Amino acid sequence: MFRFLKKINNRIYGTLVARVAYRLILGRPVDTGALKDWRRKISDDRSWKFALVSSLFVSEEYKDRLRNCAHGADLLLNFIHSERCELVRNLPEARFIVDLGGSAPNNPYGALLGMGYPHEFEQLLIVDLPAGMSVEQSPTVDCYDVVPTASGAIRYVYRNMCEIDAIGLRENSVDLFWMGQSVEHIEARQFETLLASIYKYLKPGGHFCFDTPNRRITAIQSPEAFIHPEHKIEYFYQDLIHKLSQTGFEIVQTIGIGRAEEVICQNQFLPHTIIRNIRMNPFPERSYIFYFDACKP
Repeated sequence: MFRFLKKINNRIYGTLVARVAYRLILGRPVDTGALKDWRRKISDDRSWKFALVSSLFVSEEYKDRLRNCAHGADLLLNFIHSERCELVRNLPEARFIVDLGGSAPNNPYGALLGMGYPHEFEQLLIVDLPAGMSVEQSPTVDCYDVVPTASGAIRYVYRNMCEIDAIGLRENSVDLFWMGQSVEHIEARQFETLLASIYKYLKPGGHFCFDTPNRRITAIQSPEAFIHPEHKIEYFYQDLIHKLSQTGFEIVQTIGIGRAEEVICQNQFLPHTIIRNIRMNPFPERSYIFYFDACKP
């Protein structure tokens, strides 16, 4: 009798979990087939409830629901981050990497590995301000020196990322410079000087890769100010084409993240339309974020 009652109780529990999860996450009743499947699994082992919730959060139906949400402003940054992680997973393979502005609050692996860079390397040098010296770094408590990882060794240099001439790099020694959402934190004149230094330290055939917000779109989002309190500038696409070419770089690839056609056409910031078109695309000039891969010949 006890086993029978326990079985009935587990069945009721499984049914309740499935119905509540579908209603809260997908906003609809659970379909009959799914209910039977999840009820059986959860009745046998209650830990299956975590698998249920996880499967709904990664489902295309849930992503579509978010993309079509009319109140998407708070969600846009999450979608951008997710797509930027996909971008990082496609960065060039490199033995010696310099990540300018690449620390992550209280994460010794930094932003590049934290976002999924998949390749092994000999050394990753992260150059960034120390704890508490910027809005991004305000939650940071720990500082790091050398951090061994399965991918390679990470070394930290805590100073302004514009000061790379003072950190002991050799000319023609770096395979990849990466600046993830960092160039907008530097004054335009400083960035021109930094570009010349990056070019000097890159190996022939080495890559300078970066992504940054598109002022064509952010000017509609925030016409009176930049979208972040520490942004010194937000670039138009052609401005960066000119700066890179003037320095001597060859542009290998440009990519957009978050195509914003409707924002441009209506001259109104519509975050839910960007979310619907968040995927990487070949239209950087009309996207919320654009990415450059520039090469030293």
